[in-house]
Amino acid sequence: MLFRSNESAAVSSIHAINTAEITYSSANPLIGYSVLLTDLGPAGANYIDNVLAGGTKSGYAFTYVQSVVDIPSDGYTLNADPITRGVTGQRSFFSNQQNITRYNVTAVAGVGDPPIQ
Repeated sequence: MLFRSNESAAVSSIHAINTAEITYSSANPLIGYSVLLTDLGPAGANYIDNVLAGGTKSGYAFTYVQSVVDIPSDGYTLNADPITRGVTGQRSFFSNQQNITRYNVTAVAGVGDPPIQ
């Protein structure tokens, strides 16, 4: 099924974003994590490709939110959801600065969902 390869690509993209965030926050200690997903792309730090920085890739929509409790930013949330559940993907994925990818089969994934093994 096509959506299995899309799910695999979504997980790989989450790992790429997490790695980019670690690099970004290390290079920008006064800012912390990026403000926007586009900050990690070619128009910004150039850590991820332009397609992923745009928020849609391989049948998934990526939603990134920086946590601004303190400056520098100490966290973020990242969701990857199928554009059409059951067609472009079945599972939704979640990650944050803890770098653990979690999934949910029927709804948007969150911090309370099981990690991918």
